[in-house]
Amino acid sequence: MVKYYGGLVHMMPIFSLLFLIFTMANIALPGTSSFVGEFLLLCGVYQTNSLTAFIAALGVILSGAYSLWLYNRIIFGNLKISLS
Repeated sequence: MVKYYGGLVHMMPIFSLLFLIFTMANIALPGTSSFVGEFLLLCGVYQTNSLTAFIAALGVILSGAYSLWLYNRIIFGNLKISLS
């Protein structure tokens, strides 16, 4: 359903800024609340099993890339106006 959204920055600029802040918190950007928990979790997993920590870190990177792709698609995509 992402294809029906796009270009929201033109209609809702304040929402776009808030969505950016929440997206950055979702990908655990340093300085956000989820960074500390995710960092400590990966450090603890690394002490137990380094392969699992590598796979978890890869998952973090992929989810961050998806979140940024989603933000770009929704906020800066082509504006679509549906009349139905």
